[in-house]
Amino acid sequence: MDYRKNAMFFEHKRVKKWTYVSYVGYGFIALAAILFILNGAGMGRGGMWALSAALPFAAVGVAILLTALSMMTSEKQLKEEIANLQKEAEENALAAFEHPDRNPDLFFQFEGYKMTDDSLIVRKLRNGRVFTTVYGITYMMIEKNNLHIYQKRTSLVDEGVEILSKTFPLASLSGAKIINETVMRTCNDGEEHEVKVVAVQVFDNDGNAVCTANCKIYDYDIERFAETLGHNIKRVKMG
Repeated sequence: MDYRKNAMFFEHKRVKKWTYVSYVGYGFIALAAILFILNGAGMGRGGMWALSAALPFAAVGVAILLTALSMMTSEKQLKEEIANLQKEAEENALAAFEHPDRNPDLFFQFEGYKMTDDSLIVRKLRNGRVFTTVYGITYMMIEKNNLHIYQKRTSLVDEGVEILSKTFPLASLSGAKIINETVMRTCNDGEEHEVKVVAVQVFDNDGNAVCTANCKIYDYDIERFAETLGHNIKRVKMG
């Protein structure tokens, strides 16, 4: 994982600076297009003259733009890193669960940026997408009398990794709670922004959260997991 390049994604001043530089590049490219049109774009001598007038501006614009983009980290870069994390986490989970049949009614996967820790750096894009420096992938499998959990939380900017691989007797659990709320967080630009926090927590009989699985969005699987877990816990406790 390229921690240094990933860290650039969360450096607001750097992103802001090179974003402005990229605008300059786009400006030169736009100017080249205008010159090409005004100087008789088309075939023949007019077209050649238009091309020769526009080409230097286009070349400068492309050079500036490529330089600016190389100095920033795109969302695509993080997606590629996360795809590798997903593959590794799935293999480890299946090994921990001893390669169970993936009964869709009892096998659950949750993943997303860790939004439940307000000490992490948060970046929110103009399109509303929110990122933190830690990404978590959680697999849960409900067995007859047990809940198997494999969770891997990985820092995208350093070598920090948290792994939870444990089996909990259903009788030791009280159920699951769904977190679905909008909170205000100070983001990497120094401003407060609304951030959506979605997660599912599993609690033991003493009221302690034994696992918190962050999720990208609120969906039916979260509710289905909570209901299924609650039903099986009740079944076990009632004998």
